[in-house]
Amino acid sequence: MPVSRRPSRPFSDMGTGGFWVGPWLHEGPEPECGNGKRVLIRRLCFGPAESWVWYGLDGAFFREVRVLEGAQSGKAGVEAVGREEIRRLLEEEALLCEGRGGSDIAERLRAEAEKIR
Repeated sequence: MPVSRRPSRPFSDMGTGGFWVGPWLHEGPEPECGNGKRVLIRRLCFGPAESWVWYGLDGAFFREVRVLEGAQSGKAGVEAVGREEIRRLLEEEALLCEGRGGSDIAERLRAEAEKIR
């Protein structure tokens, strides 16, 4: 994920349970499945628009990337993600949340990582 020089907004600015890092909106685990998928981490970029979603489905884990605008608009892909990688990503996201005052989402992310063991 590219690093932005734009300042991030603190957790308290978000009423949706997410936080901003530059143009990226980070959202934590969803409490319920949608279409059989359980979203664990969602990152949405607004410049150019793209989404990165890590989810579980039938005991396996995946990363889905969609480019919504710009030169690569319409590109999409899904890749399998191993258990160790998804646990590492959940922990990294939890640390990022804590650094921005989002201990509630950090706890949910860590709880998800524990379930994957």
